[in-house]
Amino acid sequence: MMIAISNEKKWLIKSENKILGPYSFEQIEDLLLKKQISIIDEVRDTETRWLYLRENQQFKKIIEDVRAQIEMRGDSTKTIQNSVSQAGTKTMDEPVQQTRSVPQQYTDVSLQTLEASVVKETVDDVILRVQKEEAMTRSSSLGSKGGKFVYSHDPHAQKKAVVFSGQFRALIIGLSAVAVMTMAGFFYYHKYNQHRQETEILTEVKKLKFLGLGQQAVELYSRLPPSVQQKKLVVVLDLFPFLETLGFQMKNLDEVEAGGNLTLTDRVNIHLSRFWFYMQTHNLEMAQNQIVKAKTLQPADSLINENEAILNIRKGKYLAAHDAFLKLYQQENLGRYIFGAVQCLQGLSQTERAKFLPNIEKLVDRHIAIRFDYKKELLLAQMAFAKLKNNDVLFRLSWKQFLSTPTQLAMMFKKPTLLAPFAYQWKDLEQYKLLVRQGLNPQDDMLFQVHDYLESSQLSAASDFAEKSKNSIHDTASIQQISLLVNYALNRRSEIISLSRTGQLDPKSDLNHLLVGLTKVQVDPLADVKEHIDFLNQNHLKFYAQWIQLSALIRRNSKPEISHFLKENFLRDAEFILAQEARGMID
Repeated sequence: MMIAISNEKKWLIKSENKILGPYSFEQIEDLLLKKQISIIDEVRDTETRWLYLRENQQFKKIIEDVRAQIEMRGDSTKTIQNSVSQAGTKTMDEPVQQTRSVPQQYTDVSLQTLEASVVKETVDDVILRVQKEEAMTRSSSLGSKGGKFVYSHDPHAQKKAVVFSGQFRALIIGLSAVAVMTMAGFFYYHKYNQHRQETEILTEVKKLKFLGLGQQAVELYSRLPPSVQQKKLVVVLDLFPFLETLGFQMKNLDEVEAGGNLTLTDRVNIHLSRFWFYMQTHNLEMAQNQIVKAKTLQPADSLINENEAILNIRKGKYLAAHDAFLKLYQQENLGRYIFGAVQCLQGLSQTERAKFLPNIEKLVDRHIAIRFDYKKELLLAQMAFAKLKNNDVLFRLSWKQFLSTPTQLAMMFKKPTLLAPFAYQWKDLEQYKLLVRQGLNPQDDMLFQVHDYLESSQLSAASDFAEKSKNSIHDTASIQQISLLVNYALNRRSEIISLSRTGQLDPKSDLNHLLVGLTKVQVDPLADVKEHIDFLNQNHLKFYAQWIQLSALIRRNSKPEISHFLKENFLRDAEFILAQEARGMID
């Protein structure tokens, strides 16, 4: 009980004619241990008189503990001194081991004042100050229990606190408003920027569509987010065959149709997309249903009528298809329309064929003379017509042109994306191929079979057949031309360059000059191809010469030269894919 009371008191210490304190019971104990005061110093509280520490009964136990600790320190000091003196007697060459004793540390001492401060006050002043501090402490503790602050009774302090609180609240509101506006601005800018990018992509997609570059348009369209792709699907409805690679299916067309807000063209494209799908799956009845719906909306649309004619061929309605193709050719002179009419002749009766054949012959002859789209297929038909009439002169002239025409030439001309699949194929002219082969000698028949394989995209079969036929063909120029055709189809550029240097290719062959010239500019856009261009121009094959020139310009990425070149060339052959690709580079 006495210790507890002593702990609550504050003590003054008189040491060397100086008054120190006030100190708590624990602080006095710590000062004794640190030898900052001694047991002969005097001590008193606010109620007692001055007494020596050793005489004060309240410090009796502390004095005894301090004396014991001082004695223990003395023993430890003696031990260290003895150890050091013994170590000092050893020689300098021997290792010296010193034993360091760690003095006892007291970590449970809490001091408010680390060092004793000198107070130049009288005893009464010190006592009065201690009493004031205790009164203030009690007042503070009572105020804290009631939830009040030190300045609760100070009007000036309260006024300052109210002003500060209002300013702080206004600052918080202002910062919150700035943060909200910043976030709103960020989201608006992000949304605006995203919308701008989407608009730019869609504009570029429309431009590529206009230029006939459907595959590139779909590749660009695929960069849009999936949600935007579905929302803007109407923009690329006419590219539905390419969209299948992105995972779009018939159900996506149903969703677009159900969404409403469609133009007449959009609805027609939906029906044509479904028609394309059903033709691909050979569901002719459903395909017919979609054509009827599309034709109801736009009866005069050329693509709808062309698809209907192709569908009639599949259904065996050759006469209706024949008439439709001739009508389309009158509207626009495209080689594929004549191809369709020629194909229909195979299914007509002998009487009907005899009736329509003269007109078809004239159209074929005129188209071959001025155009290059589907030229090889129409040359085949021309040879067959000459064979039927036993016109050997026309047959040999057509055969020479046939050998000088590159294979897969029809693939270099654009067709509508929603055109019925599997239309205008080389295999559809089987009857004409049989007639032509009847008029060929064995060596020419081998050449024809190589062309036949390449036109049918049977590259491996063409390569094998060409290798086996070399021993049966005695004309070196013909053998080398077969090698040139096969190597070009297989994209073997180095072999073609080597072959052109042998001097074994026919220097008067239009085909040789075209394929060698194209290969040279593919290997080196700056290659000298003047020899090939001059030969083709002299033989009135400006289309082939322009083909080589444009290929070189595209490879060089020379946009100003491309722009100038297209102003004067490929004006009639707007469907030529290479010309459309070049326009896409400059537009």
